[in-house]
Amino acid sequence: MPSGPGTSGLVVVTGRVTQIENAVPVDGGVRIDIILEGGKTEQLLFPSLFTSPPPSEETLKLYDVIRRVELGDRIRAEGKRVPAGIELEALAILEGHP
Repeated sequence: MPSGPGTSGLVVVTGRVTQIENAVPVDGGVRIDIILEGGKTEQLLFPSLFTSPPPSEETLKLYDVIRRVELGDRIRAEGKRVPAGIELEALAILEGHP
């Protein structure tokens, strides 16, 4: 279920993963599609790791969580709303795929 931006400007959503596109190995980013409890869909976005300066330790830790996400997992995501979706700042796997 989505919540509006709080004082920090973060949006929090919880849903089930329906699609994952991970282009990090070829200098791209990651897109995770989720379906929320009410049936609405959201796109979660993570940028390329091939940046200058190199990504922060926090960004690398977030990618480690992203790499463990599988189709069907129930996840909780936090990030900033952008026109294409939500730019991830935090992610937790709440329940593994059935």
